[in-house]
Amino acid sequence: MAASTNPSSPWGQSRELLRAFDRGVLMVGHGRRFHEARRARATFDPALRAELVAMAAAEADLDAQLRATGALHTSQAAIDHPEYAALSARHAERIWDLLDDLEHWPGEPIVGAAGCDAAWRIVMHAQRDLDLQHRACDHLELAVDWGDAPPDRLALLEDRIAMSEGRPQRYGTQLIPRADGSTLDPWPIEEPAELDQRRARVGLGPFAAQLAKARARFTSR
Repeated sequence: MAASTNPSSPWGQSRELLRAFDRGVLMVGHGRRFHEARRARATFDPALRAELVAMAAAEADLDAQLRATGALHTSQAAIDHPEYAALSARHAERIWDLLDDLEHWPGEPIVGAAGCDAAWRIVMHAQRDLDLQHRACDHLELAVDWGDAPPDRLALLEDRIAMSEGRPQRYGTQLIPRADGSTLDPWPIEEPAELDQRRARVGLGPFAAQLAKARARFTSR
């Protein structure tokens, strides 16, 4: 069973404390060196890579199945469906355990580009476990600094967290359907005049091109 993220529950409190402690350790110099040492000793793990890729594929397959059968409308997120939410919660639990075991992000040196991307996708879809998304974001930030993960993945996760918390996003990656379901609009953006400069720094293309492509894909579904 997935652990609750309700801060009033024992699980929610313990995980919030774990995330706060984890971030404190990561941000302090000796803590960063500890995590760097753990990461330096890690070796490529093909079994873990295969597990992560299979988990992400299972989520994608279920999303496609629910949409093909009409169980999800075009504008609905897969997490809205209880079957998908249950699968995502089980996978979120696995990522919690993995971060506990590794004490760093499962980056490309350990699980390859495909495994790293799969872990990121699982976290992105764990929208009902904001504590996990925060914890993963802290570890992913270090992985990007080390060159173990692409910076655009960190940008997307930061934007997803900001949207979940009702804050403006920084990179314009999060789009939401209009009330009438006709097209997509960006979640509010912080300092929009500097948006494309921020996007370029993390390897994202111009925002207008992303928006046009996403809208075309949305209307064709």
